[in-house]
Order: sequence, then C-alpha cells, then structure tokens
Amino acid sequence: MSIITEILKYLISIQILFLILFFSLWLFHKNRRLRLILLSILLPLIFIVFISPLPILISEWWEKEYPPFDINSVSTDTKNLHIIVLGAGYTNNPVFPTLSQLGRSVSLRLMEAIRIYKSIEGAKIITSGAAINTDRSQAEAVADAAVTLGVSPKDTLRLSNTLNTRGEAEAYSIRFNKSSMNNNSEGTIVLVTSAFHMRRAQYWFKSYGVNTIPAPCDYLYMEDPENPGSGWEPSWHKSILIDNVLQEAAGILWGMIISRTR
Repeated sequence: MSIITEILKYLISIQILFLILFFSLWLFHKNRRLRLILLSILLPLIFIVFISPLPILISEWWEKEYPPFDINSVSTDTKNLHIIVLGAGYTNNPVFPTLSQLGRSVSLRLMEAIRIYKSIEGAKIITSGAAINTDRSQAEAVADAAVTLGVSPKDTLRLSNTLNTRGEAEAYSIRFNKSSMNNNSEGTIVLVTSAFHMRRAQYWFKSYGVNTIPAPCDYLYMEDPENPGSGWEPSWHKSILIDNVLQEAAGILWGMIISRTR
C-alpha cells in the first residue's frame, strides 16, 4: 500500500473531522461569529452521527449489497473450486496458538471459507497477505490456521506477496489461468471477505477479469430480529460504521482513478 493511500485512509474519517472541529472551536473560541458557525456544524453532526439511526441505515444498505453465500448456488461436484480468503492482519507471535495469531476479521473470513470448503468436495482455499517486518507471510499464517481447523494441507494455496485488495486480485489473475478457470467454469471462484469490504473487493477482481461469487461475512452491524432496537440509542459504534462506509467508498473511487492509468 502506497504512502498516499495510507494517509488518505486515516484522513477520510468522521472521527478526524470531529477532532478538527473541536480543535478549531478551541482555537477560535474568542471569535464569536466563527464559534457560532463551528457550533452550527458540530452539534447537528453529533446528533446525526452518534444519535440518529442514519449510520445504521447506511451501513445496513452497504453491507447487504451481496447476500450471504448459499451452498446451493454451486454444484457440490464442481471441479477446481477456488475459495479466496482476503487478508486482514495477524500477529506473528509464537507465544500465541496458531488461531489466536489471526485478527478478528480474517478469523471470521477463514471460518466462512472452511464452511464452504467442507460442503464442496475438491475445493481449494487460497489465502493471501505478504510478510511485513517478519519472515512469515499472512498467507502462510492463515493457511496454517486452516489446516489446524481440519483443511487438508494439499487443499491450501497461497498468494504470499500481496499488500492490498488490488494486489490480491492482480496476483490471483496472474497466477491462475483465469481464462480457463473463470470463463469455462462459471461460478467456480468464491470470494470471502468482510461484508463492508465486499464492494471494493468485487470491484478489483472484476477489474482484473476475475468474476467471483461473493461470500460476505464479518458484519459490523447485526440486529437481533427478536429484540430490535429503535436505532436512536447514542453510540460511538455508529461513527465507526460511517467511517467504514466512507473509507470503502473512497477506496472504490480511488480504484477507478488509478485503474485508468494501468
């Protein structure tokens, strides 16, 4: 991931915007007119982001673009089924058990991949993620965790030099014969990633000519239908939902811009 992308990732945040507004309010507290302008922006924004149900409605709409993966959507005798598990961080610390080294998101992605794997004979799980400041790649760590959970070692493949979603899509398209894998066996590539991230992941894989069946998981907002809330409860989590939507939307927009240059 480039430095520019990393910087933009943290700047595109509703929480950063609040910090800027609060700092500006403190900096210009003696300027009555400017203070009133800042308050007229800050107070409604606090209400919208932390109290109103709008963040929930937006995040639900964003996460439910793709339905959960249905095993019945592919034949159980499908040949050469690839289940791609996108990376999401891990800690290379031998003190922890193999599974505990994985981050929350990638753990949930792996569980979803294994659910699909165990339902379709002959499936392969493809893990991804480079080694950063360590000699063990994330792809290797996730593959090892998959084996710990009962996946045959021969059924794990790795994309060990990928740093982001674009890199994962590009590496897959280069390594595997996508023309025969994708066009002649429609629906044989399943893409597993977090529901919030699925739109951007689908964008990049399609950009590299790889059509996949989405298998979203790791939902950030889940409501119990038997005990629904009103949506008006004040919550810091609502700002996290908005942040994720903003960053994913910005990521897709950035992808469209840089795709024109390749």
